[in-house]
Amino acid sequence: MVGKKSEKHNADKPQADGGVGKPRPLVAAESAQQVGNQSRVRLDARHYSGWFRPHSLGDRSLRIISIAYFLLLTALLLTRDPFRMMGISPNVRGILGPLQPYAHFLSFLLLTVLALSVRWPLRRWILLLTLVAYAVATECVQWFVAGRCTELRDLVQNILGVAAGVGVYWICIRTRLQIMRYAGS
Repeated sequence: MVGKKSEKHNADKPQADGGVGKPRPLVAAESAQQVGNQSRVRLDARHYSGWFRPHSLGDRSLRIISIAYFLLLTALLLTRDPFRMMGISPNVRGILGPLQPYAHFLSFLLLTVLALSVRWPLRRWILLLTLVAYAVATECVQWFVAGRCTELRDLVQNILGVAAGVGVYWICIRTRLQIMRYAGS
């Protein structure tokens, strides 16, 4: 009877594998070795959310760059003359003239790629909804800025920029995962 009691107590104690009857969660590196290449790609895509190693200096730097770009874009979208705010001379304005019709599209494409490349404590779909809400909000607030006006064309470019940013980010991640898969085999 003493033996059975000690077995019962040992069964209730946490085991080295993470607990009683519960397998411990696999680390991404272990899952790649134990589960196979197919799951490795799925786990990498889910757990690895940037071009840099998680929690590295590059990830923190990219987060700072992303926030700085967001603040700069907000200031540019809500000022009367963005060129004057940036201190761009009239000569350079002539060079940038052909890009001006696509400024909203390119700005939101870059913002989306930067935002998706950083490990934010949000789910991806919440981040994307936040970016679309930001695109709509900046266009609505421009109505109250002297010298600016709300235009449907700019709103469409903002939203298309977010969509294109998702596409560019997805292509970059898929390409990176394929490179990792071929390098590992």
